[in-house]
Amino acid sequence: MTGSIRRAKAEQTVLALKAAARRLFAERGYLNTKITDILAEAGRSAGVFYDHFASKEELLAALIADFRADAAERAAAMDCAADEHDLSDRAQLRAHIEVFWHTYTAHLPVMVAMFQASMVDGELTAGFGEWLNTTMLHQHLEQLDKRGVHLAGDPALLASAVSSMLLQFAYVWLATGGRAPGGTTARSAPSADEAIDMLTSLVHNGIVAH
Repeated sequence: MTGSIRRAKAEQTVLALKAAARRLFAERGYLNTKITDILAEAGRSAGVFYDHFASKEELLAALIADFRADAAERAAAMDCAADEHDLSDRAQLRAHIEVFWHTYTAHLPVMVAMFQASMVDGELTAGFGEWLNTTMLHQHLEQLDKRGVHLAGDPALLASAVSSMLLQFAYVWLATGGRAPGGTTARSAPSADEAIDMLTSLVHNGIVAH
């Protein structure tokens, strides 16, 4: 078997394992999914799994890396990563939040798995904080600060506050339909456009001190 064929088979195996994990995380939850379940779903052997991943946690880390790569690709397509972007401009801010919302939606089983895993493993919590870092948002806010825009707080803390709000709001409505703490049964889940527009207005009014 040539090297290119081996690489292609290895890539297919990784894709199969990831797809099986996403399906099972959506159906059973991360904590209730075992490696043997993933292997059965993917039709692969244990030996093959450990050729690519040391643990279920490492597989989840790879899925989170896919989330980040997808977000970066979506941002590049919408020109959200440009250094000159101005988050005090509502249209540009909305573009960023739209990327976040649609990427979160596309990777919902993985994001829910991340929250579930972090509740039982402190090391994973620290790792997820690093993988889902606020660097880009922090940089954009620092640019505003240097331009003399009076921000509502320190750029690093403000980036953390905004990111935390977005992640929790997305989890409450996309993962639990508003049933988790912070949600409400007084209404149905918002549409994507409604959520994006509301979050844009909230962040737009909140990042600048009034």
